[in-house]
Amino acid sequence: MNGLLLAAGLGTRFRPFTDKVPKPAINLLNVPIAYYNLHLIQSLGVEKLAVNTHHLPDQIKKMFTDQRVGVPVSFSDEKSKILGTGGAIKKAKNFLTGSGTFVVANADVVSGFSVTDALEFHHDRQPMATMVVMRHSEAGKKYGAVWVNSECEVVHIGKDKPNTTCEPFHFVGVHLLEESVFKFIPQGPCDINKDVYLGAIKKGQKVLAFEKSGLWFDAGNLEDYLEATKKLLDLLPKLQHQPYFLSLFRRFWHGFDRRPNIWEGEGCEHLLALGTKQKILLDRDCRIHPTAKVTGFAVFGEGCQVEEGVELNNVVVGPRAVVTKNQKLSNTLIL
Repeated sequence: MNGLLLAAGLGTRFRPFTDKVPKPAINLLNVPIAYYNLHLIQSLGVEKLAVNTHHLPDQIKKMFTDQRVGVPVSFSDEKSKILGTGGAIKKAKNFLTGSGTFVVANADVVSGFSVTDALEFHHDRQPMATMVVMRHSEAGKKYGAVWVNSECEVVHIGKDKPNTTCEPFHFVGVHLLEESVFKFIPQGPCDINKDVYLGAIKKGQKVLAFEKSGLWFDAGNLEDYLEATKKLLDLLPKLQHQPYFLSLFRRFWHGFDRRPNIWEGEGCEHLLALGTKQKILLDRDCRIHPTAKVTGFAVFGEGCQVEEGVELNNVVVGPRAVVTKNQKLSNTLIL
């Protein structure tokens, strides 16, 4: 099976952090965001993987040449302009065709579930495309919705409810596609949902929706990213009930099994006592000054340094980042 991860976006809602690091490469609990959906599509048996690039492409390529990825990766470079989801799929046509059904997923969202059942559904019903969706209270309100009828058919995509019996669902960024979709993708930049699926549906093609439940995070801005961090920290002691996250962390998180919810970093012994009250995660080779104070939650990336007199509240410190002395930081990310 062939797969495409979409990693070309600018991450505009997450600026200024994404001016320095592309969103798929930002760590969420010491695992790059892109690896969450990488794990998801590889659970389907993806053996050939393509990744599209545009913004800070060298960092994206470095991440996907890591040995943990496990398969060779081809890069589809969108150097002059971003092609959108539909345009990216069109550009990667020669790579994606030849294996029948292929999968496309966003590299900047976090899914906490397998979609093998969605693939079985897709093969059984044989539509042109299957969109993986979930229920969300803001679908059709804050967010555009995938409007689905009782036969699991997508009848519309957008905020406005169509004049037919249907329910709104939230799209989680995973598509299962047949090669027939290429006939409906125009040349140039386009959106697969609005510019391709809606037109294909009007021409009689079936686009279906498969509902999943479980944890899912957009983490598309600082507020949502910190909320996702907090929820995943709370989840760590309960991973026996979350087999998907457990398998993902064991794969991508060096030495994950040493501690269920606190990473014991060298030079950070004075923070370990906070573990029963605070949610603190320490990666390898952290240097945290004994005078540093932490309230709320904190995640310290590999090789980071926190100098004397620093006060942190609900903060993520990225790998090799330095927090200089006497800073007071709250509800933020340091890269």
